[in-house]
Amino acid sequence: MLQSTTVVLAIAHLAAAVPTFNSANLVSNLQNAALDEISGLAASRIHDGILYGINDHTSSTVENKVYAINANTGALAATLTITGATNWDWEDIAVGPCPDSGSCIYIGDIGNSNGISQNTVYRVKEPATLEDSSVPYLDKLQYRWSEKESECLMVDPAGNAYVVSRVQGGHGLMAKLPSFGWAGKAVDVTVTSRLSTTTAHHDPLGCDISPDGKAMLIKAKDDIYYYSVPDGDYVEAAKGQATTVKYDMKEHLGESVAWTAKGDGYYTVSEGTYQPIYLYSVVGTVVVG
Repeated sequence: MLQSTTVVLAIAHLAAAVPTFNSANLVSNLQNAALDEISGLAASRIHDGILYGINDHTSSTVENKVYAINANTGALAATLTITGATNWDWEDIAVGPCPDSGSCIYIGDIGNSNGISQNTVYRVKEPATLEDSSVPYLDKLQYRWSEKESECLMVDPAGNAYVVSRVQGGHGLMAKLPSFGWAGKAVDVTVTSRLSTTTAHHDPLGCDISPDGKAMLIKAKDDIYYYSVPDGDYVEAAKGQATTVKYDMKEHLGESVAWTAKGDGYYTVSEGTYQPIYLYSVVGTVVVG
């Protein structure tokens, strides 16, 4: 009886309830020509319906700007110029807690331009009012690791930042960035693992942790992968089973995925001018594993 019970408990431990999502819903199209190379997307935690976006180094105008976008209309609600920061190759953006209180925007200058990566994450306080303005960054984290580039930055509910390298075949190296790196000196990455997924391209291109911290999405060129993270160990979870979730609209230059602020779906948008914003909403759950 004890052996049988142990087996049942082991099976239950491996099984996980994974949300199912509906097909892509076109919610709007980007309305401003400045939004021409959106490489990262994140949902505001204090402004309803607002997505923060950044352009990467291939944009016609490479600037140190974060764009606040009305997801429902595609209109540009505000442009935030991040004073003191440089856009060498901004590739992803996330929203998470500030070190003291409130909500912060995390900007990943983590891409590879001309064979060089800055390996830098900026942290900026979410503004209480959305208007065109200059916003200084609070602090920055610079890191050293073995990888050439990353296009994936995410932040958990405790404020820990993670990056995943972009490599051929998709087995990117996921790293938890040391929190003491915010003190100012460049730090070495030590907590890492390889993604379990295999792709046919140079992946992944984007990622995000759910607002409740229980799951993460990793976006490749052709697929979006869902990882269940019940215990908050994202690096360990990256080695485990991933579930492919809906990605109907195979965007030609799709590099962005972002959970909604409530965690009840995710947005995608492609690089290029006047691109559509798609929303995939949760419609149920399925047990896997």
